[in-house]
Amino acid sequence: MERREFIKIACGLVGTWPLAAEAQQPGNQRLIGVLGADATAWGPWTVALNARLRELGWREGDNLAIEHRWAQGRSDRVSEFAAEFERRKVDAIVTYGSAAATLRQTITSIPIVFAVAFDPVRSGLVQSLAHPAGNVTGVSIQQPDLIGKRLELLRQAIPAS
Repeated sequence: MERREFIKIACGLVGTWPLAAEAQQPGNQRLIGVLGADATAWGPWTVALNARLRELGWREGDNLAIEHRWAQGRSDRVSEFAAEFERRKVDAIVTYGSAAATLRQTITSIPIVFAVAFDPVRSGLVQSLAHPAGNVTGVSIQQPDLIGKRLELLRQAIPAS
């Protein structure tokens, strides 16, 4: 190894050293709160969430921390976990539709992402599907614009006798 090559490598390492030290500090991690109904039922969702976050460059234990809470069908636990997430100052909360409604009532400064909601507009979670507004957004499993088309397809599939 030539002297110039050695100096380039040494300077490169010294130059990136502060960045490496900064990346390892836990204070620089983002914190996501996941509030699910049940650990078993949410298993596939959790795996998919972690996989997608990794694809986007977010790695648990590196630049991301995820805290899971399970309501186990008890609405009082949703309120309890909402208060805990607010105290912990999580960067975002991932949850399900009915829990999102409870969270929306108490949390206004933390983004809330619901994984599934039946009709988020009618239930008051969001103002519209195109422009949810506020701090709540997510995925709707009902597509009101397609109801007419579904009925048309149903009539074609089951003709009148």
